Parts: sequence; structure tokens; C-alpha cells
Amino acid sequence: MKKHNKMLIYLIGALSIIFLIFLYSNTEKEVRLLTKDENTDALSEQIKNGDFSNLLEKGDTDIGEIKRIYEIQKENNNIEWVQFDINGDDFNELIWQEKNSDNPNMKRIIGIFSLHTDSVECVVWDVNDLTEFLFLSIVGNVIYYTQYYGLYDYIGYEQYKFDKEWNKKLVCGLYVYRVYDISEVGEWWKEEHPYITSTGVYYIKSVVGLDDVKYTEKLEEDQFLEIFMENCGTPLYDLEPGWVAN
Repeated sequence: MKKHNKMLIYLIGALSIIFLIFLYSNTEKEVRLLTKDENTDALSEQIKNGDFSNLLEKGDTDIGEIKRIYEIQKENNNIEWVQFDINGDDFNELIWQEKNSDNPNMKRIIGIFSLHTDSVECVVWDVNDLTEFLFLSIVGNVIYYTQYYGLYDYIGYEQYKFDKEWNKKLVCGLYVYRVYDISEVGEWWKEEHPYITSTGVYYIKSVVGLDDVKYTEKLEEDQFLEIFMENCGTPLYDLEPGWVAN
């Protein structure tokens, strides 16, 4: 009888140990699945190393083209990665920008990758035009840069916000126009730019109100430069030395 009880105690003890091992191993698995930083860090490293196997082929995303540009820029040592939460979804997006930009505070964004727990989505891709592109300012704002040189000169710095679905909205647009001869521009252009009335340099600000209407106003140079510094974190004439007012 005693022998039988002793065997029963041993059996219960062994089953208890097996149960604890099973419980511990399952708990570890659950913790790993719930650690989003661990997963997104792994996906981030894959992208940085040119592994796009977890990249979703959605919309206009062309994985073959992304791989091709990656190889070219890698060979030219022209890739720099930044991680920053652009759209407020609590995940740091992976930003691919050009390392060898003309200005270190104005590095052209090639792509933005949204990292999730088990996949990656390319939400911004731009390799088309060096005269207009996105860059991440040193104060963390996404800026869309545009320029034109011709009958008049023009530069634009538009600050955008992205929501969690990656729709973008203009927050503040800052533009400088240098008109050499107002008589040379067409009447249609004058109608679209009523605040420009004669030859000279103009500093323009546009914002989108709560009613989604775009409001535009002409500023004095010092007002413009102050707002520009707040948005871009770098003085205008450091980014555009050729635009110092005469």
C-alpha cells in the first residue's frame, strides 16, 4: 500500500513538472508575439539589407523597381536610413533618404516604409524628379520641396501631415517668388497670383483652415524667415544661398 502511494506521489510530481514546462514555454511564445518592437526591428533590418520578401505589393508598389534602385544606390554608397513616427500610429516608419544630398539638412526621401508586426508597406516612393521631392526637416516635419527657374524664379516648402491611412494634408506652405519683369508673365499667371503685382521678390504663406479652404497671404521677409525656421529648423538662406534678398 505504501509502495503504491509512493508511486502515485512520484507520478503527480512528474506531471506537475511537465505542466509547468508547458505553461512556461507557451507564455514565452505569447510574449514574443506581443512584442511589436522586436518584430518591427527585424523587418526594418531586412529592408535595410535589401530583403524585400515581407514587402506588400499593393497599389503602385513595384518590388522589382525598388530592388533595382536599392542596388544602384547601395553601390554608390548613397543610402541613409532614419526611423521616425511620421503619421502618429505609434510605429516608427523606416525612411530611406539619399546620403549624398547637396545639403545635409535637406536629404531627399526616396521611400517611406510602414512597419507592422508581420509585414511592410511602401507608402511613399519617389525617384522621378530632383526639382521636387520630400525631405525630413531636422525638427521632424515632412517638407515637400519644389522649384522653378524661368520667366520668374520660385521655390516652395510645403509642410504636410499624414494620417494613419497615409492621406496627406497641407499644414503650411511657404513660397518665394522672384519676378524679373512682370510684363513678361502671362495674364493667366497674374490671375492665379493676384498678390504679385510688379517686379520684385515676394514671400508667400498658405495654410489650410479647419474648413479645408486654402488661405494665402503675403508676408514681410522677416516674418517669413521666422516661420520658415520653425517649420524647417534651418535658415532659408542656408538651404538656398542663391536666394539672399538684394
